[in-house]
Amino acid sequence: MRFIQAWIRAMAVVALFCGGAVQAQPYPSHPIRLIVPFAVGGPSDISARALAAGLQQELGQAVIVDNRPGSAAIVGVQALLGAPADGYTIMMASNIIVTGKWLYKKLPYDPLKDFRAIAGVSKSPVVVLVPGKSPYKNMEDLMQAARARPGELNYGSAGLGTIPQLANEFFLQKTGLNMKHIPFKGSGQAMPAVMAGQVDVFFDVALSAQSQAGNDAIRAIGVVSPSRLAQLPDVPTLAEQGITDFDVAAWFGLVGRATLPNSVVATLNAAVNKVLATPAFRKQITTLGGVPLGGSPEDFHKMYVDEYHMWGKVIPAAGLRLD
Repeated sequence: MRFIQAWIRAMAVVALFCGGAVQAQPYPSHPIRLIVPFAVGGPSDISARALAAGLQQELGQAVIVDNRPGSAAIVGVQALLGAPADGYTIMMASNIIVTGKWLYKKLPYDPLKDFRAIAGVSKSPVVVLVPGKSPYKNMEDLMQAARARPGELNYGSAGLGTIPQLANEFFLQKTGLNMKHIPFKGSGQAMPAVMAGQVDVFFDVALSAQSQAGNDAIRAIGVVSPSRLAQLPDVPTLAEQGITDFDVAAWFGLVGRATLPNSVVATLNAAVNKVLATPAFRKQITTLGGVPLGGSPEDFHKMYVDEYHMWGKVIPAAGLRLD
């Protein structure tokens, strides 16, 4: 009996030391899962795959992109929140984690309490587009026409609750203008309608808008960004045209669960910033119409918290609900 008790105590000591050895392994010691809460091929997925390739080199471990589309990113968010907060499951977040609170009556997560910011990755500013044969050469032309014919001009969007629609609604609130909304199922459907002159104006993200550069059937008349885009250097910002304090972009960044350890956040943040500084990544994102972000976890956290409060005013004022 004494022999059995001694053996049990010995095994307990061994287990304790073995457990300590496992815990002492440096992060990361095995592959990381990067959840993308949208389908393959979209801007979030493209950004995630570009980042994952660089992170694998920086961290020395595979970074596996796991697409979990559905229910306005809720499926992906639940996959993140259902995994351990150990840094081996992270997510490529986008605007929906802050706009969703105001668009949907019920969400199974709290955007301010359930996530830990890791690093901003990239953003794609909004570009104002009109048909190539449109009489509107700049934002003032468009606004004058809208003032003269309240409610007659229309604007297209990539769908209800998308950044293109929210950007246009924000613009209408800032200017006091009134336009009719024509929703489409994505920018791919909206763009032909703009080219055909069926839509008066379309606020689109640069990711898809810049692909139309040089197309005579469409014209960019403004960029919703603090500075001009390298991809569209001849297109003035809205601020240059007198519309100030108006900055809207589709953005992407890494988040983990709220209880993610500081050491893990620091490791991932440093790796992301190194990847974002490489010419290969910057070229890929710029080619896609994006602008690399980077910076500290606090920078990214402040950005999406600020947006949370901004859309908390714009979306209710527009009367938007998707439930």
